Amino acid sequence: MTTPQPTPPERLHPFARALLESLAGHPEAAEIVIGGGVALSHYLEYRDTVDLDAWWKTEPRADVLALLEETMRAIASRSGLGYHRRSWGETESLELLRDGIKLFSFQISRRTLALDDAIPSRWQPVGIETLRDNVGDRSVYPDMEPPARFSTLEDRADYMQRICAAFDFGVFPEEADWVRFAGWRDVFDRFPLPDSPGYHAFRHWYGWEPVPVQRRLGIAPWKSSDLQEGRTDPCEEMV
Repeated sequence: MTTPQPTPPERLHPFARALLESLAGHPEAAEIVIGGGVALSHYLEYRDTVDLDAWWKTEPRADVLALLEETMRAIASRSGLGYHRRSWGETESLELLRDGIKLFSFQISRRTLALDDAIPSRWQPVGIETLRDNVGDRSVYPDMEPPARFSTLEDRADYMQRICAAFDFGVFPEEADWVRFAGWRDVFDRFPLPDSPGYHAFRHWYGWEPVPVQRRLGIAPWKSSDLQEGRTDPCEEMV
């Protein structure tokens, strides 16, 4: 399958463009991989965003953070804005503020698993993730805007539950999710779904230690259909 090639969006946020142009040509910037909404907008039309999300190509590096901070401070100074750095979990957020209100941020996190190697962006040596790495299954978010990336444990747990629920109702997961979940054992262990057949199928496929099965209350839809149509299911006890 041909990998779609990224094209810089026309509506790229001015601060994102200024940051990327300043990073271009710096060898340290090879550790930065553009992700999230900005990466997606290189492949498909996407909503405007005031965040530039990125991943570490390998590991967090102090010299790269120093370059990023120096660049963000220079942009803040030129624009008459304040600058602030925040950290949570494995995410660093470098923010431009006006009167204490965030106008733009650059956020970078450690990636648990990449499906593909990053490809060159227009602002080399900065890389950009592939479309396959960027896009989770957005169809499982009918109730809310999907997260731009799965940077927090909570985002990953929510996505895992949504994919397993769809799997339970016969929607087979995308190939990318089978690859992605192979690196999410911490999520599967911390947030078990004992009544989800899909959850148990993932654990079995990866060879992980099984967790006790919890049967759901009431009659499953497939069981109700079997009873109505007089069918028997020889595999019922395996579900």
